[in-house]
Amino acid sequence: MIVSQARIDANKKNAKKSTGPRTPEGKDRSRFNALKHGLCASQPLPEDAELIETRSQEYFRALLPQNAFQAWMSNEAALVSVRIDRCERMERRVRDKVSLRAELTWDDDRKYEAEVLARSLGSQPAETSEALRRTPHGCDWLMNRWALLAHAALTSDGKGWTEEQVKLAFDLSGTPEIFRVSAGAQNQPAKGA
Repeated sequence: MIVSQARIDANKKNAKKSTGPRTPEGKDRSRFNALKHGLCASQPLPEDAELIETRSQEYFRALLPQNAFQAWMSNEAALVSVRIDRCERMERRVRDKVSLRAELTWDDDRKYEAEVLARSLGSQPAETSEALRRTPHGCDWLMNRWALLAHAALTSDGKGWTEEQVKLAFDLSGTPEIFRVSAGAQNQPAKGA
């Protein structure tokens, strides 16, 4: 693909407007922005440098390397042990966060899951109503809808449910489409009669 000189000039002009780090300190800090977790770090974090040095000296004294390779292995073991410690700390933090979330929002999360599951009630009533019956929060969701239908029947002044409410009742009970008979169809004579 051929790029015009105007496009090249525009790209150079836009590149000068970049908001990236300009100082050496900013560049050093930004190098660690993409660090996702401790094992992915290509270089040790600056705050770990002193710990790595201390641990490296301890390992060197304990292992007494006899050649350059063994000395290198001693230093690598120190670096890896610091990374493992960092990963364990991060894992504990994540586990604590998940545990706290479960403690605080468990019921809300299960209610939300029931709501999401119930969205497929109209297209897959038998499967969805059965899946809702398998959890306490799904049962609560079903009972709430049945209560709303009961309230609608009591306040309808003898008119009964609307077609939408009849469909919801069939969906809630998981009735297959072939067995559904609406109120209007009950009054119609059977074909051939």
